[in-house]
Amino acid sequence: ATFQHIAVWTLLQLFESEDKSLINLIGTAEDIIEQIKGIANRQVDTEPDMEEDEGEVVNLAQRCLELLGQSGSKAHIEG
Repeated sequence: ATFQHIAVWTLLQLFESEDKSLINLIGTAEDIIEQIKGIANRQVDTEPDMEEDEGEVVNLAQRCLELLGQSGSKAHIEG
């Protein structure tokens, strides 16, 4: 979970940089997008110790998809 958190947080930082060429490269990498979708669609465990960490990584992944325009949300970075 820690490495997934680091990876998704890093991707989010890259998307928020608004570097259009970088966003386009990541956005067209199907394997990366599928991994983000898998994390974003994950059900959060109800165990108190895991819920916050797992929930945060899921939220970060969902935000990444929003910025890519892949979540159904209208807000996204134009590339």
